[in-house]
Amino acid sequence: MSTLFIDHLVNIDYIVSLMKAKCIESGKSRRQKRVIRTQRRLKAAALGLFSAKSVDAATIEQITAKADLGKGTLYQHIEDKEEISIIPLRRVLVRSLVTFFGR
Repeated sequence: MSTLFIDHLVNIDYIVSLMKAKCIESGKSRRQKRVIRTQRRLKAAALGLFSAKSVDAATIEQITAKADLGKGTLYQHIEDKEEISIIPLRRVLVRSLVTFFGR
């Protein structure tokens, strides 16, 4: 497991921002909501491909095609495929932290 992977996984600032985003999403501007929807499309497409194939077998081109977005759009929202691949682990970690510390 790479250091970058570990850093992304346990980045508390990121986890806190995810938790806050859930709470204040309704107060976002139209542009911010569009960004959130785009990120969700990318994540859903990537996770679907990762489940069907594997993280290594899924390509950026396949992810963007499935999300019906361009590669440039993908790279505006994420740095690389590894960043998307740790989303399920982040979810588990966030849920565990929320459960442990309460809402």
